[in-house]
Amino acid sequence: MSVPGAADGPRAERGDDAACWRHAGRLRSDHPGWVIIWLAPAREYRAYRLPGPRRDATLAAPTLDGLAAAIATAEQATLRVPSRRGQQ
Repeated sequence: MSVPGAADGPRAERGDDAACWRHAGRLRSDHPGWVIIWLAPAREYRAYRLPGPRRDATLAAPTLDGLAAAIATAEQATLRVPSRRGQQ
């Protein structure tokens, strides 16, 4: 279990938008196949898969840990499901 504001970065309710953007940037470095942003009005992090064989993922979570877990799950699902590109 993580402590809010520790390893998972700032939680949405803390209200430190600049820190949230910095943490989103670090997560973006860990997941180069994704655009990761802090959406201040919604108080959540969002991730969008970059163009490639799969462009179907839009993820959201109030914490970085939650978003990182969702990205990991989406990436594992991509490995299990073959791309339909080129199939008729």
